[in-house]
Amino acid sequence: MGQSKDAFMFQRESEEISITIDQVHEFINNLKQRTLDGHQDGIVSYAILLDIEKNSKLSKDEVKVVALEEADNYSEKSFEHKGLYVERRNGAARWDFKGIAEYETFKIEEKSLVNELKARHALYLKGRISYDEETGEQLPIPSVKYSEDSIIIKHK
Repeated sequence: MGQSKDAFMFQRESEEISITIDQVHEFINNLKQRTLDGHQDGIVSYAILLDIEKNSKLSKDEVKVVALEEADNYSEKSFEHKGLYVERRNGAARWDFKGIAEYETFKIEEKSLVNELKARHALYLKGRISYDEETGEQLPIPSVKYSEDSIIIKHK
């Protein structure tokens, strides 16, 4: 890849932004470590990181448009640009089945089955087991996985 990430500098046409990728990483890592060591308030640190993430995403989305336009100047799908390896990929296909009767029927049936399976699980938690009326066999019970806890922070 040409330049190392240590030497790569963000640049504008006429001026250099005096921050390296490593300095950004260093700030974030220092904030994290100070928080983990008890020298920085955890809620404030989390709010700072959320703000960085939000603003980074917004900026990234806007800059991506310009980067894609610049990538169009290259005839190859893969190329090197200022020490960076760049690969341009076409967007993935996304299917939309809305408005197709067979699909809508399937979705209704799926939702009904999901609700039935959830009810079966709720009965199981109460110590009651569901059985097939015809065969007498115990009906399978879905498992449940829980996501990790979260915390929401909003600025006043």
